[in-house]
Amino acid sequence: MMANTANQKVILISGMHRSGTSVLAAGVQYALDVNMQAVDDHKGEDNPKGYFENIEIVDLNEKILRYLGSSWDSLFYGKAIDFSESRFDSFCQEALHILNKYYGNCRCWGVKDPRFSVLLPFWGNVIHQFGSKLFHVIALRHPLEVAFSQKIRHEQFPEFHVCGEDLQYTLNLWFWYNLRLLKTLPDDNNIIVEYKKLLADPPHEMQRIGRLIDVEVDPEGLREYQHSFLEKQLRHHDIDESETEPFLDDYGHVFELYSRMKQHANKDRLPLKEARRLLDGMPDDHLLQSWAAPIYSYVNTVKSQMSELQAQAQTLEEQKADIGNQLIEAKSESQELINALSLHKQTVTDLELKCVQQEKSLGESSSLLLALQQKVAALESDVSQKDQSLQEAASSLSALEQKVTDLEEVISQKDRSLQEAAASLSALEQKVTDLEEVISQKDRSLQEAAASLSVLEQKVTDLEEVISQKDRSLQEAAASLSALEQKVTDLEEVISQKDLSLSEMNISISEKDRLIAGYREELYSVYASHSWRYTWLFRKVGDIVRGVQRLVHRPRMRSVIKKIYFRLPRFIRSSRFIENRKVHFKSNETMR
Repeated sequence: MMANTANQKVILISGMHRSGTSVLAAGVQYALDVNMQAVDDHKGEDNPKGYFENIEIVDLNEKILRYLGSSWDSLFYGKAIDFSESRFDSFCQEALHILNKYYGNCRCWGVKDPRFSVLLPFWGNVIHQFGSKLFHVIALRHPLEVAFSQKIRHEQFPEFHVCGEDLQYTLNLWFWYNLRLLKTLPDDNNIIVEYKKLLADPPHEMQRIGRLIDVEVDPEGLREYQHSFLEKQLRHHDIDESETEPFLDDYGHVFELYSRMKQHANKDRLPLKEARRLLDGMPDDHLLQSWAAPIYSYVNTVKSQMSELQAQAQTLEEQKADIGNQLIEAKSESQELINALSLHKQTVTDLELKCVQQEKSLGESSSLLLALQQKVAALESDVSQKDQSLQEAASSLSALEQKVTDLEEVISQKDRSLQEAAASLSALEQKVTDLEEVISQKDRSLQEAAASLSVLEQKVTDLEEVISQKDRSLQEAAASLSALEQKVTDLEEVISQKDLSLSEMNISISEKDRLIAGYREELYSVYASHSWRYTWLFRKVGDIVRGVQRLVHRPRMRSVIKKIYFRLPRFIRSSRFIENRKVHFKSNETMR
């Protein structure tokens, strides 16, 4: 089952336990707005700020380690493992289900668990199937600081880390985690963040991570992270170099690896080639396994035995509590029986006194004695019935207690179902929000497209109108040209036919005048029209004419216009239009 995660990014946060992975995960969530899906109330006395972990992923990692015969604080879980084998398919499907449940609709999400350091090949396969681009953030802290922190944790919670008080054990564990991590990095998208620098300069470290994953730092979230989450108390121990001297002979390789990794804590990326180079000259993990396997296998055996003993002790404590409750109930019932017996004894004593007093009368005594014996028998029967009722009540009480236990289990199951439903509902709400955002973006795109289409349609309409006007202008020009050609032909015919009478010429001129008058009337009707399709053309023509008139009055243009005028044919120069223009021009010159 694969989600639609074409552009998803995932930030995997790992490193040795107590190396600041929780502080780092909180910074990624606050300052870079990465969805870590951390349970807010998942905290502890040893980590009051919270672990920022997905509980289901942590539980799955524990389950895989148990399947391999190991645990989070063990150095050895066998030979190199191919997690693509079919025996890990069920774990892989469970992991994909968790990722789809919490991160299926997230653009940028993250998970944090120190156990990723030894299970990175498994999660690399899972995230590859899920389809997200993987970025790896490694938390780095001085190994001796980690060892002292684990020791303090062991003193507070001895059952959590059996070997926590052994500093040498924790140093080996630190080396094992980082060795496995550096050997199994899949690509170049890695960065090392030192715990000390993260506490000293959070903005700088968050910007480094932001550059790696191409995400801008949120100033408001960074401010909240610095002032609300980070505290000076988070740094509990500063290592003096003199404290490392007793461990240098046997654990020099541990501090050497830390020194090499620290040099890369200033860079924006740890390429795969550089990560492999950090391990040059380091003890091989198989050699480390051969040293440590017998010891730590025995430790794991002791841990499992201790777990069994703790479980047995818990069972015995529960049984002891049940027996104590039963004894209290039995004592209560016994006290009630003693009180009833005392009451009966007092009754019998009273009867005996009465019998002594009534011995004077033998006849009355025998009848009274018989009555007393019957009453005693009835009282004994009553006592027997009360004992039976008490037994039935005790049986009913036990049944009710069992029923209450069953109801508590049902309620617990319903609570878990409600939590799962709430998580699913949260995921659905997030999905609805994302879909609403996508729909909103599409609506805005459609509105912009509609606006652009409307502008284009208007532009097309305007162009069509301009083309139509140009067509009409061309038609009118063609008609005018045709009329002029016809007029020229007529004039030439008049010249060639000298014998044409003046009356016929006058008639012809009159007819032409009527035709021109008709054209003028038609032109005036068009000119008087309020339609912008007509007035626009006349306004443009008027603007051109006025521009020409203004040009005419310039000295340089006069000579040009005169040359053009004398090159015109005589019949055009003698036309009424040209004569009117000459008169108009002379009147304007006079006014100037």
